[in-house]
Amino acid sequence: MPNLRPWLFALLLALLTTLAQAAPERIGIDIITKATTLTAGEQQSVRQYVQGWLPDLRDADEQKVVAARDKLVDPLRQNPSSFFLASYASALDEGLTVALSSDKVLTRLNAVIVASELRRDVTPIIAKALEDENPAVRYWAGKAVSEIGMAAAKDPNASGLAESQKKLLALLLPAIEKEKSQLVIQRLVSSLADLTIPEARAAVFDVLESRLAVHEAQPDLSPAPEYEALRTVLVRMAGNAANRTPDEVRRAAASLHRYLVLSAARLAKGDLDKAASADFKQMAQLGAAWLPWTARTLNATALPPALDGSVEADRWNEVLLAAEEWKQALSKPPFAKQ
Repeated sequence: MPNLRPWLFALLLALLTTLAQAAPERIGIDIITKATTLTAGEQQSVRQYVQGWLPDLRDADEQKVVAARDKLVDPLRQNPSSFFLASYASALDEGLTVALSSDKVLTRLNAVIVASELRRDVTPIIAKALEDENPAVRYWAGKAVSEIGMAAAKDPNASGLAESQKKLLALLLPAIEKEKSQLVIQRLVSSLADLTIPEARAAVFDVLESRLAVHEAQPDLSPAPEYEALRTVLVRMAGNAANRTPDEVRRAAASLHRYLVLSAARLAKGDLDKAASADFKQMAQLGAAWLPWTARTLNATALPPALDGSVEADRWNEVLLAAEEWKQALSKPPFAKQ
């Protein structure tokens, strides 16, 4: 009878090696939600999990890439504590940076998706992604910026997010200026509006003003990016009276008026397709709804004509006539400084 021991030993060794190399299926919820600093052993568990799944993020097999992304994102959707996030982000950082240098778009894209879920300072990753040749990667870089802004809005005292937003603001402005993809522009301008630092609000108004020239040069260009940004800023201003200034309300009124006129003038020509008409009309609706709010907020004693009825009825020449009266009002106090 042949001696089976060497064969069994080799099989057992191969099995143990495979198990040792297999990525852990999950991190314990007790580690993910721990409200104190992770122990050395717990941090090692985090590193093993991350190091187990990161290689698949760079795999040639698309299914493995997507599966790795889902595994790396999963702990971030289980109400992780700040202590876990600090350890997890540290373990992920280098691997995501390496993934962003891959020649595979799917790997780069999913690396940014994972980074966006961290809601922490991942500025180097975002900076690299904003320079990516693929618009989908640049789009998700903008999404990562938004996630950081929303995390800061939820917890204004979160460690490091204010400084991170300043760095992201410096990255976003040139990225918006040179971006060619309309969809990415929409994402980046919206991301700019999602930042909560005071400098970002002023930057939104600056971008809105500068993009008027873009629309003049391209009359059919959708104002959807500007709509999203302006609406986000207005909602935030209205919801926090203590965190807005009269000058910001004045700038909001000026932006609303300019984009109202731009939209009404374009719609008055009557040659837009259905989708473009909807984009321009929603911008006109925004102006009609929020210009009176700016007047009330600034304690204006007399309001120019209401715009909403004419906007809803698509009477664009009436809107333009009423907008002229608003223009006169905006040139005088309280809209203009005395």
